Amino acid sequence: MVEYYKKVSGQDLAAAGAEVVRTIIREVRPDYVNLGSEPDTEGKLTGKSDPSTPDGFSRTIAYLVAQLRAAGVGKTQLGAGIGTWQRSGEAYLQALCGTGIDFVDLHIYPVNGDLLDKLITYTDQAHACGKPVAMSEAWLQKQRDSEFTQIDAVFDNAIYARDTFSFWSPLDQKFLISLTKFAHWKHLLYMSPFWSKFFWAYLDYNKVGRLSKQDLMTESARASAAGIRDGTVTPTGGAYKEAIARR
Repeated sequence: MVEYYKKVSGQDLAAAGAEVVRTIIREVRPDYVNLGSEPDTEGKLTGKSDPSTPDGFSRTIAYLVAQLRAAGVGKTQLGAGIGTWQRSGEAYLQALCGTGIDFVDLHIYPVNGDLLDKLITYTDQAHACGKPVAMSEAWLQKQRDSEFTQIDAVFDNAIYARDTFSFWSPLDQKFLISLTKFAHWKHLLYMSPFWSKFFWAYLDYNKVGRLSKQDLMTESARASAAGIRDGTVTPTGGAYKEAIARR
């Protein structure tokens, strides 16, 4: 993927991104569109340097906002943000507040160190600059503190493959219920758990624990597809349903 993006200029990449979002807005007319919430991931996957700094990332977002508003966005609100693990997160948010976005979007995965505390910090910072907050990706990342600085989940499924096992369900439920309470507390625009496939199926460690990480991901996708087809819901899915219905 990086090799491909090396052949594409940053300007052409941004222009293509604007065209994709214009098409989504024209054809789908969503209430919200997220223009980017993981500058570090974007930089790793594209090999581009712009996302690696608050000024560079915010310039790209400002360009997208200007292009989209010129074409017309209707009632669709435009957002952008960071993951709670982003280095210099406060600087990124400060820069994004001046790009013309309608809302700040946050991603939550790792809970190592003070990252959950930063969820509160970043939400309050966004509110202070007049931006409501959304959470378009969130799931409990199963990563030791010692692994956090060593294993890059962007390029290694070793971490995500752990999510597939059913013994994590009680912790996944606790995490989602806590975030749902947070969403009500801070009046988030919306919250969208990312690995929603675990609302439909997990894997039994005793049966598949020896599979490779890639095979685990494949089997997990198959199991969740079967769960959706058959209408089965995991305890995690049931707990999340109850949580979002409760005020």
